[in-house]
Amino acid sequence: MHREKFLMAAASFETRLLQALADAVIAVDLELRVTYWSPAAEQLYGWTSSEAVGHRLGLLLTKNLFFHDRTFAPLRTLPVGEVWRGEMKLRHKSGRDVDVHVTASAICEDEAGSEPAYNSAAPPSDGGVKSHEASLGGAKRELGYALVHRATSLSTNGVTKQPAKSTIAQSGMLFHNSNDIVVILDSGGRIVAWNPAAERVAKWRASEVLNRSFEEFVQPVNDMHGIRGALTQQGAWRGEMTIYDRLGEEILLDSDITAVRDHGGNLLGIVTISRDITHTRRSETARRRSEARLRALLSVIPDTFVRVDHKGNIQDFVANGPFHALLDGQTATGRNLRELLPDFAPRLLQAIEQASSEKRVVHLTYHIDNPRDADSTGSLSDTTDLIFRVVSAAEEALLIIQDVTELYTIERQLRETEERFRHLVEQKQVGVYVIQDSRFIYVNPRFAELLGREREEILDMPSCLEIIAPDDRELAWQNLQRRMAGESLPPYALRLRRRDGQQVEVEIYASLTTYHSQLAVLGTVVDITLRRQAERALRDSEELYRTVVASLQEGILIFDGDAQLITGNESALRLLGVTIEELRTLRENSGLIANWTLCNVAGQALSLQELPHRLTLQDGQPLSDVLVGVRPPHGELRWVSVNTRPLLRDPSQRPNGVVVSFSDITERRRTEEELQSKAFYDPLTKLPNRALFLDRVERALTQAKRTDQLVAVGYLDLDFFKRINDTRGHIVGDHVLRLIAERIRSSLREGDTIGRMGGDEFTLLLPMVTGVSEAARVAERLLEVIRQPVLLERERSSYTITASIGLSLFPLHADTPQELLRLADIALYHSKEVGRNSYQIYDPSITGRVEQAALLFGNPSRPPRLPTE
Repeated sequence: MHREKFLMAAASFETRLLQALADAVIAVDLELRVTYWSPAAEQLYGWTSSEAVGHRLGLLLTKNLFFHDRTFAPLRTLPVGEVWRGEMKLRHKSGRDVDVHVTASAICEDEAGSEPAYNSAAPPSDGGVKSHEASLGGAKRELGYALVHRATSLSTNGVTKQPAKSTIAQSGMLFHNSNDIVVILDSGGRIVAWNPAAERVAKWRASEVLNRSFEEFVQPVNDMHGIRGALTQQGAWRGEMTIYDRLGEEILLDSDITAVRDHGGNLLGIVTISRDITHTRRSETARRRSEARLRALLSVIPDTFVRVDHKGNIQDFVANGPFHALLDGQTATGRNLRELLPDFAPRLLQAIEQASSEKRVVHLTYHIDNPRDADSTGSLSDTTDLIFRVVSAAEEALLIIQDVTELYTIERQLRETEERFRHLVEQKQVGVYVIQDSRFIYVNPRFAELLGREREEILDMPSCLEIIAPDDRELAWQNLQRRMAGESLPPYALRLRRRDGQQVEVEIYASLTTYHSQLAVLGTVVDITLRRQAERALRDSEELYRTVVASLQEGILIFDGDAQLITGNESALRLLGVTIEELRTLRENSGLIANWTLCNVAGQALSLQELPHRLTLQDGQPLSDVLVGVRPPHGELRWVSVNTRPLLRDPSQRPNGVVVSFSDITERRRTEEELQSKAFYDPLTKLPNRALFLDRVERALTQAKRTDQLVAVGYLDLDFFKRINDTRGHIVGDHVLRLIAERIRSSLREGDTIGRMGGDEFTLLLPMVTGVSEAARVAERLLEVIRQPVLLERERSSYTITASIGLSLFPLHADTPQELLRLADIALYHSKEVGRNSYQIYDPSITGRVEQAALLFGNPSRPPRLPTE
């Protein structure tokens, strides 16, 4: 009896179902006159139920009867028992268009005049739910159509009048065709109705769940006690419910649960109407996380990203690169490219239109001349080169701006270096060749001379094996293939055929390289009869053949709020020289980082708290271009340039992580140090060369002018040094020069400078001398030091070297470096003239004699050396 009461009250469920569903439900007769108009339909189209019922559907929702017949034509041919789904463009009461998805079914009854056939929410006596197909098993007569409309802006909060009982009965069709999940429970929590949407989501068929406990098949995660309390007190509950489906997967539902009671207030059952929002929420969560990760990564990439519409108005940007100052966050958004880049904006707008029409990425190069002051000392580059990559979408475009100034500068330097390398190779006395695709693509003149052939003849050969003796071709071919596979081979000997038929035995030195972006073999050919000369030439030119050009992507590491390593990209693994397994070990056990050597630019070890990522975690401030030396436990020291960016959920709080980007600058740092050494120091004695010595003289004179002090400048020349080179050779001579240079350097005062001009000639700079007497004491000490015997261990002999010194003083004798050196040279000449092994301080009285001697020996630009030298 209780069950029958529940079935009788089920009709009221249909009313609640129609009012709660987000879908707009419309019922029409065969003439398409409206017989039912749900609350959701009122919100979707603007017509109220009283305005719509009784009117033709086409006059309400289309422009005229022509469009009405064409729009609703599919209903005329809809067979009984089938469902039609499609999209329609209908009209709102205000006249605007509404795009909807429509599901339609025929409403029919038995020929005998029984009740309309539909899928009832009430179960039959056998415990199952009568299906729509079963109800259409006999002879049927169509009464009209039921339509379900869905639009994205549809609201489910409308309220309307109670529909007529005859039309509510037609909602059983909706029970089966609705996209919403409808489940009806009796007062004991047993399932009495389970529509197809519930089958799709929970993966349980209706035949498996009917008359069984709801929680037996669907395991809710929510607090069911709280939901039952809301149903008891308020009669309904609305919210999000998490359940597990048949496969154990979590499903998130937007649910509307209503308790049904009789007139006495007794609970008859519960109706739940739910919508599956699992994928929607997951997509939203994934999108938010993806956007956060993208923002974090973009913030450390040294490029600028600008989002603009097709008119050039800036919508958004991430300015890390060349336009960071221009695209300021307070002023750039909303401004137009014509305002920020007046000379370049027309090209950019044309590129945006081209990218949109041709569906491709358009590249533009922007060249900027940097302003320079009249007294500027210059910089690495006087220009800025930018590349704009334009990616266009339907309504907007993305501009990716990259500063390629340094890259272009390096490319120009590489081209110049390659040209110098080619000139050097052309003059080499060993044969040089490049093989690509088994053919010679370059040979130098010496290689052609060795074979007695013209270079063009060799380059036109279809195979590099034609010049090799037949017995050695197999060896040459195997070694060539092994080199192309990346294998390193020692030098090997083979025989080459000259044009006249003679064979030349040579030794091959080769390595794998790249030429015009393709693999190639670069090799040298050395005639074995000239082995010693060839080996010496190979040692001298080894640096020229060792060109390393590495284009490295930036390494990226991500640390959490506790400074623990989370992950790193492939470039980071390559730059740090670790494998992914080693990186995971570092992430799991941060104590292993103690085995690494980390230092600053001065070579001082960094503690963990001084590391860039920990500094950013402490104060939340990003760091840029921090130079750090890194040495793994089993690797060499590498220098990297580090940038950090904090990960912030709330700017007022401590960062919850940090993104670190870094690039390897070891080679650049080594090159700068080597160039510095070659530019300012003598390669033999490591003393300052002429350029550095003159710079120090300039500085000393400037300081002396401010402090009113004396400065001594002089020349020091070794006496009869040419005899050592002539009798013992230049190797012994170079050894003696290094020893004498070290003696002089160690005997000078702090702040004094000894430089080498070339040969056996040195220069002296004695700043802050008190007078002529102090300069004379320094000169006497130098002569005494130089006179000490020079021991040659290999020859078991010794030499005694003497020197002559000439000095001039500022400001007593001159006030410019050039004039002081000229007068010191005159004093040196006079020292040699009076017998060597002595020093002379410039005296104006000797100038005339020296200039007269210079004219006599025919070299007026410099005082002559004595004939005995």
